[in-house]
Amino acid sequence: MTDSTATTLSSSTHAAELKTRLESAITAALDAMYMPGATVSVVHKGEAIVHRGFGVQSLDDTAVPVTDSSLFDIASLTKSFTAACVGVLVHQGKLSWTEPIRTYLPEFETQSEIVTRSATVVDLLAHRLGLVSPDWPWSTGGGRYASSSADLFRMVAHLPVKKPFRASSIYSNYGVALATVLIER
Repeated sequence: MTDSTATTLSSSTHAAELKTRLESAITAALDAMYMPGATVSVVHKGEAIVHRGFGVQSLDDTAVPVTDSSLFDIASLTKSFTAACVGVLVHQGKLSWTEPIRTYLPEFETQSEIVTRSATVVDLLAHRLGLVSPDWPWSTGGGRYASSSADLFRMVAHLPVKKPFRASSIYSNYGVALATVLIER
């Protein structure tokens, strides 16, 4: 047996042990958090160590196991992904945290001239626009959803001002949705 063969066997044994330990820890974590299931990927140096489903898709329907292609609602976790992507663009010099949004999105308009003129990426992500956030954030009426950035801009342009700009935070998906348009462009 050559040294490289011994190293390969040793690393593959180590990888198998690591995979077993990770899978055990994931199963224990799901149990501890009372989660019915999850799809988990663990990648190390470009190689998937674990990529599979654990548990079941729902507490209501335990007959459907989670697979590596199961889809889940991730809700507000997308906000952190969006902020991270914006941060990368800021680091690359493609965006600025403090530059007015209209620099990048000239069609951005609200019912407040101050917000329209002065809102920054930070304001979008920190929910500081002061605009009403309706319970139906994506509906444009009649059950139709915003399916384009043009729809989103129209919706934001009609949101009433609820609080002074930057005075406080009003939870809203609109600012984060606008940040995704910045990323796309």
